[in-house]
Amino acid sequence: MKAVPAKVEKRKKVTIIRLARKTYLPERKFCISRFLRTIKKFFVGEKEYKEIDWERTVEIILDTFGWNEKYFIAISDEKFRLISLEEMKKLLAEDDTDQLPYIPEYGDCDDFADVLEGQLKKKTWGIGIALGTIWWFTKDFGHAQNFFIDDKLNLYIIEPQNDEIMTWQDIKNQYPDVKPFLVKI
Repeated sequence: MKAVPAKVEKRKKVTIIRLARKTYLPERKFCISRFLRTIKKFFVGEKEYKEIDWERTVEIILDTFGWNEKYFIAISDEKFRLISLEEMKKLLAEDDTDQLPYIPEYGDCDDFADVLEGQLKKKTWGIGIALGTIWWFTKDFGHAQNFFIDDKLNLYIIEPQNDEIMTWQDIKNQYPDVKPFLVKI
């Protein structure tokens, strides 16, 4: 199979990496639970969600983390759906990622962020919520957290180790020299 290159563009100092879209569907074994979920979706229907395209998503990220900082945005989908802040709070209350023990190097901030993103995407499978991970740093340390864009087009940061929801401004108030490094959605 021929490799499909990513599309890379610059917006001021920010590098945006978009994965080129090509459907890849490996052969999968039959699974009764997957079949039943498909049937349920057909008969019950889906809730309507607001959608935004990748360009609007990038604009929200740039408006939040800055246009004149040097960082990377990795974006893989053409569009995303938006959930409310209340829906996210409910999802976080149902999730137990914050109950995992902190283990230096092997179960630390980036691992918590990966697990929470995976759990939330599994719980909302097929919706395609605007959810990702941000890695940021200060002069003293770096950290990884999650973020989502709500149905009012606000970007919120989630601390996966305690489910706290905050804004980027909250983080900047606590760490005035904070800089984004990688935003992946």
